[in-house]
Amino acid sequence: MPGAYISFPLKSKKTGNTYANILTGYEHRSNGRDDIYSRSINYAFVTYTHFLPHDITLQATARVGDSWYGDTHSMVLYTKYVGFLQLAANYTTPQKGLDVMVSVSPLFNRSIANATAEIGCRLGKKHNNPYLFVQYHYGYDESFRDCTTIEPDELTETGMLQYNGAAVSDARHMIRFGIMLHPGKATRSCL
Repeated sequence: MPGAYISFPLKSKKTGNTYANILTGYEHRSNGRDDIYSRSINYAFVTYTHFLPHDITLQATARVGDSWYGDTHSMVLYTKYVGFLQLAANYTTPQKGLDVMVSVSPLFNRSIANATAEIGCRLGKKHNNPYLFVQYHYGYDESFRDCTTIEPDELTETGMLQYNGAAVSDARHMIRFGIMLHPGKATRSCL
């Protein structure tokens, strides 16, 4: 999932403190395969993050993009697997080293949304990094690469797979464990 990003901190004229951040960029998601097996989604996005008291941040992300299925351009993969909007909330306690995040992305298929809940704990006492985290994720966004089954009778005369826009792959339940380098509240994004 490579991407390019630009961040714009918004500062208060009175205090000079950062009260919000705008993150914009472009991302490419694909299954890394070629020819008829290729599935990719590309989108540009803008994320507005607002910092509230008590170490709470709220985010809203707007995305616009497209998708490819083999050599075929199709908006269906984008709308049914990623969506145009993402909302997130994050609570961080710098003194205790706790980080909690939830996010949702509404979709245009049979599900309500992609959803993620994460809790992280800072490993050290003096610095912001690193965090050990556990994350639960439910959604379609990581199953788009399997949007059809590959059967010989589904191939066209040119060798391309038939694409059935209604054949959305099932949602996946995932539990992830990992180490996160926390960039600080001015640039943290829940994408």
